[in-house]
Amino acid sequence: MPVKKVLIVLGVLLVCLVVWRLAVATPFLGALIPAGSLQSSATTGNYVTLPPDYPAITVTMPAKGTAPGLLFVAPFTSTVFATGHPLGRLIMLDNTGQPVYYRDMPNGLAMDFKVLPDGTLSYFDWNRQLWQIMDNSYRPIATVKPGNGLKAADEHELQRLKNGHYLIMADQDKKIDMSKVVAGGKPNTDVSWQVIQEVDAAGTVYFSWSVLDHAPLTDTNQSLTTPPVDYSHCNAVEPDTDGNLLLSCRHLDSITKINRATGAIMWHLGGRENNFTFTLGAGLPITETLNFNWQHDIRRQPNGDITLFDNHDGPGPLVSRVLEYKLDEQHLTATLVRALHHSPNTYSNAMGDGQRLPNGDTLVGWGLNTGPALTEFRPDGTMVLDMRFGNSLVSYRAFRFPWTGHPTWPPALVVQPSQTGLQLAFSWNGATDVASYRVYGGNSSPPTTLLGTAPKAGFETSVQLSGAQAAYGYYEVVPLDPKGQAGAASNVARNTRAQ
Repeated sequence: MPVKKVLIVLGVLLVCLVVWRLAVATPFLGALIPAGSLQSSATTGNYVTLPPDYPAITVTMPAKGTAPGLLFVAPFTSTVFATGHPLGRLIMLDNTGQPVYYRDMPNGLAMDFKVLPDGTLSYFDWNRQLWQIMDNSYRPIATVKPGNGLKAADEHELQRLKNGHYLIMADQDKKIDMSKVVAGGKPNTDVSWQVIQEVDAAGTVYFSWSVLDHAPLTDTNQSLTTPPVDYSHCNAVEPDTDGNLLLSCRHLDSITKINRATGAIMWHLGGRENNFTFTLGAGLPITETLNFNWQHDIRRQPNGDITLFDNHDGPGPLVSRVLEYKLDEQHLTATLVRALHHSPNTYSNAMGDGQRLPNGDTLVGWGLNTGPALTEFRPDGTMVLDMRFGNSLVSYRAFRFPWTGHPTWPPALVVQPSQTGLQLAFSWNGATDVASYRVYGGNSSPPTTLLGTAPKAGFETSVQLSGAQAAYGYYEVVPLDPKGQAGAASNVARNTRAQ
């Protein structure tokens, strides 16, 4: 480094040291503290500005060369379906496991939290049995639910179509005399299945297709003699590139292609009525079974392949994976060209997804699995991020999307006594463009004395104040974006120690 630059750097450091010494000796000169000189720190779990039951997030493999964007999950307790006591959450995370946005769903769990192609957010509200749409300020702007007299939306799928409509499913059930269907069947058995609908936000139905009208009850992998019968348990609908639909039904062990114009079934991949021959792609070192069962998340990829999350409840080892097939729909062959496994192997009895990212990576959400929660893979199967949740939490799916959030609520500030004076902890839940915070103190509300500027440190930033800076009666923080533009001021927090 040239001597001139060395002298300049040393001079700046000397000035900073002198100003810092003056600030300690004369605390009321806090307004002269240069930006960034407040001591900042970040925690990775015990957030003061979030509810005390915020879940523990552990990064078991640090991110290395992942796709850009934030992680979207909606964790809930894995025992919720047995206990009936849901507590759902919507969470956006960065690669370090730090939250960017957090929302409790105290009256019911949420599922399938994601960004839609038009830039809005969606999630399934279990309590209300419908889909909620939000804008980039997290304000609810629409709800989506089935029509034609169907009351309950199915929680598994919502897709926004190019025409602005939504592709969803609804649950339907009725009593069927199963003694006429299978030996040992019970009369008056409750049987449930799914109906695909294309709807708009007003509830107008443009397309409706019932699986029970096209697939016999005997195609199910469930017992038909033990009521109730969850016959199809469809869990994903994908608009195909030719305008038709792909439907995944877990309890039929199959992917079905549906003619969008006529409603006719074009083919079955997997299940009792499978039309395809499964083959292995050249050079793949795979010795496991080539087919799938109890699967989720059928997706058509830009290269024409299909991917799915294979829960794989046997035969063979219970090992879940994301599979990619090259389909020849004319000759009816399904060639397995990729299988992504966690290392070590893991098994998810239910739920799960595999999202192909723009850089070619695949983000896998492991569903009902209290081990790994999500993993990002390179195309060659190398894991480049691995994360898990604490407290037996699971998420139906996991996604990665670019996101810019502009919350309508202000930042949160909490003032707490510390051994050396005061700790100020602050965050702006949902804001994605905060670079730093100005910290103000004063003996009237709102305070106007600038104590300094603290760089943002993860979700929650904290500063330690001592001496006269810790003796003010009121505190407030104001976020700054990377260009130095100020955002909304936080709440004014009272210092209970001040007289």
